[in-house]
Amino acid sequence: MYRPAVAQRIALLHPAILTIVWILLNLVPLAALGMPLFQGIFTALFAGLMCGWSWAIFTVSLARRPAPEIPEWTPWIFLAPPAITLVAAIFGLPTRNSPVALLFFATLFFALWRAAAALERAAKVGTPPTVGRIIGTMMLMFFMIAGVWVLRQKVVRVSG
Repeated sequence: MYRPAVAQRIALLHPAILTIVWILLNLVPLAALGMPLFQGIFTALFAGLMCGWSWAIFTVSLARRPAPEIPEWTPWIFLAPPAITLVAAIFGLPTRNSPVALLFFATLFFALWRAAAALERAAKVGTPPTVGRIIGTMMLMFFMIAGVWVLRQKVVRVSG
């Protein structure tokens, strides 16, 4: 189910690489303004980058400190946001101020919450993570361009 070796490679990618890919995935859709399918595909890739990095942190954190209460389907939730944007692009569904956007953000925040909770639980062994620490880590994962740099030390410490 979990692939700690692959996840560790993704989680430990240098922040500069993740930042460059993040910027490129944000700039390419601007060039394809008249083609909604390409915009949707690059939006799905952008969501995939964010969710893939969060999945890697989640998996590395669980390998360090397993949590018995996590259901088997939890790692699959990281696939939901990119899949939702890809399906919306294929079928031409609106992704701004729509039920699709609400579903996207709900699944994204749930996935980021799970990853942040796992990282905080693995980083501070012995004490349960507070809601404030989980929300702070989740927001750093959401604002990935800054989060990859700020969370780097914690991810390296947990993965080691």
